Amino acid sequence: MTATEPQPNRAADVADAFRQYVALFGTPTDALLDLASRAGIAVAWLDRESIELERDGPLSDTEWEGVAMGLDSYDEHCCYSTELNSSFLDQIFAGAGVPRYVPVGDDSSPSPAR
Repeated sequence: MTATEPQPNRAADVADAFRQYVALFGTPTDALLDLASRAGIAVAWLDRESIELERDGPLSDTEWEGVAMGLDSYDEHCCYSTELNSSFLDQIFAGAGVPRYVPVGDDSSPSPAR
């Protein structure tokens, strides 16, 4: 890269790509769920709409700003909830007709891709 070429600005590039991606869906939640589905990733989310439904009433923009600041920790809350994750995995394995656990000594299953 030469001094005359535009220098990449990762934060600005990511923000621009995010805006363009969300514009294809209309809401950040719809964009997130599409991305997760395409990537084969399970996600749990709380957005303003779901929080206001749970609350049985709307939040002011000021209240929402305060609540939204804490949402970054939701993934850790869900991720470290062993009972929640285990229960969910029990359901999806049963629905898929796949044994939840590999029997001891059974190494016929392929190794997980990394």
